[in-house]
Amino acid sequence: MKYKDECLDSDKALINIDLTYQNLTCIYDNQVIAIFSISSAKNGPGEVENSGCTPRGLHEIVEIIG
Repeated sequence: MKYKDECLDSDKALINIDLTYQNLTCIYDNQVIAIFSISSAKNGPGEVENSGCTPRGLHEIVEIIG
């Protein structure tokens, strides 16, 4: 991946979950770098922690491990 080494700066990394299109978009420094197909949770969409739901929208990456 072209951005592998650059993505170590978590301040510039975001993901977006779009359940309408069933995809996850990786964004780095305001540029889309990858789009992946996903499967959403059996419990449907939702943002309550430990609910077993799929969280929607834009998510900030606060730590990158590995």
